[in-house]
Amino acid sequence: MGTKSNTLSDLQYLSQFISENKEDSKIISKLKEYAEQLLNKNSDDFIVPEWHKELVRERIKNSKPENMIPLEDLDKYLTV
Repeated sequence: MGTKSNTLSDLQYLSQFISENKEDSKIISKLKEYAEQLLNKNSDDFIVPEWHKELVRERIKNSKPENMIPLEDLDKYLTV
């Protein structure tokens, strides 16, 4: 998870998505459940499974430096 401010902006985006897509109740129900989980979890409570850690380690090991994006520039590449 991210910081608390990231979580709030994620929840704001999720809330907007829910209000714009009310006709699909099954998806909306799952999204509401996910939002409640986000609100009730602290980043300290989040446990990353070992299989996921290994997957990330492999990706890092196999990545090429020229394909890396500095964290400061990441927002330029992400669009919603």
